[in-house]
Amino acid sequence: MDNEILKNKIIEVLKRSMLASVATVRDGKPWVRYMVVLQGSGLSLWTTTFAQSRKIQDIRKNNNIDLIIGGDEKNFQAPYLNVKATAEVFTDIETKKRYWNDMLKSYYSGPEDPNLAIIVISPQVIEYMGGDSMTPQVYTVE
Repeated sequence: MDNEILKNKIIEVLKRSMLASVATVRDGKPWVRYMVVLQGSGLSLWTTTFAQSRKIQDIRKNNNIDLIIGGDEKNFQAPYLNVKATAEVFTDIETKKRYWNDMLKSYYSGPEDPNLAIIVISPQVIEYMGGDSMTPQVYTVE
């Protein structure tokens, strides 16, 4: 598959899917949780969490993460992504203001909230799995 076509298919999955299974590494083993993950610019992703959360501790020790995004429990042919990435934690006010949106009001008082942390996710390799093939299409992010 042409790289640009594959990238566009990946972007379509990212646009329609916000819920992701996100794995960090804890004590040398994967630790998975559901998180709302949003598309940043291009293929970058971001999410929020509480500044004292275990996932922040995990990322600070080992910033390699893995995400599964997409799929559909009612349509097993729906495409999904396996994203191998690195994560970076930001707690500075400038970054928190840049990513702040009203959806976060349920959890944080505002971008100045000291409990708010932003996690920026930089994919390295994205495997696209579509219903038309049992073989993942691999996109390497440059």
